[in-house]
Amino acid sequence: MTALLSTAFKTTVTLQAPYDFSVIWKIVCALLIAAAVVLFIIPLIPKKKLSVKTPDGPSLEKIRKRSLSDLSALKELLDSGQIDNREAYQRLSGIVRSFVYGATGIRVTTCTYEEIRSLNMPNLTALVHDYYEPEFAYDSAGEFERSHRVTTDLIRRWN
Repeated sequence: MTALLSTAFKTTVTLQAPYDFSVIWKIVCALLIAAAVVLFIIPLIPKKKLSVKTPDGPSLEKIRKRSLSDLSALKELLDSGQIDNREAYQRLSGIVRSFVYGATGIRVTTCTYEEIRSLNMPNLTALVHDYYEPEFAYDSAGEFERSHRVTTDLIRRWN
């Protein structure tokens, strides 16, 4: 009877090896998951709030006087021919950035133009935009007198 059962239950069906996806599809799926994380989860992470300090009146006035003094000295250097227009614009940018840092605590001294633009300080953004070409061009054609005057006015009016 065992011989009869063993022949009765023999099967000709063989099992197939488990289906395996190729490596390329695994990589594509991993990239899609990474893209989903970047697009949907990272924007939900709260951004650090920018804190703007406002110095008291005497401190702001001290910063203002120092910056206005630096602006006057810079104009004298350019007028006497000790520096060229390009270097004058580079120093002008440094003076206004130092002033804004002292007045607000925001480290604009190391910010790019795009970073300054994102700070929502339209006057500073306009000045930095105005300085950009003469500051970096080899043959600077900027109107330093006008830029100097606008910068001086901005520092005087800053509150």
